[in-house]
Amino acid sequence: DTEQHARDFLFRRGVLISSFSCAGCNQPMTLTDCTVSKSPDLVIWHCSPCKKYRNIRSGSVLSGKKITLRKFLILMFYLSMRSLSMRTPCVGGRERLPQVLSTVRMYLMGR
Repeated sequence: DTEQHARDFLFRRGVLISSFSCAGCNQPMTLTDCTVSKSPDLVIWHCSPCKKYRNIRSGSVLSGKKITLRKFLILMFYLSMRSLSMRTPCVGGRERLPQVLSTVRMYLMGR
């Protein structure tokens, strides 16, 4: 029920990209704790050699969006339940993830 749990879940499901290389030096970036002023998600990608930072939402459907990760998961859950009630459910929930993400992307673009 916390932002950290939501973030971990989104990393495991591939919604948030789980590794980045620095655009400047091509070295792998590491996840680093940070203050709310740097990122409301409380972690950022950091390149030690270049001292550059990158938001954990970069390259995802959440890039540039202000919705909290927890609220995003609640929205995905609501939309997937709604979708399942309108159609014949498939075996396993993971097959629906791209369809739900597409719906969420359209919702977020309208905000």
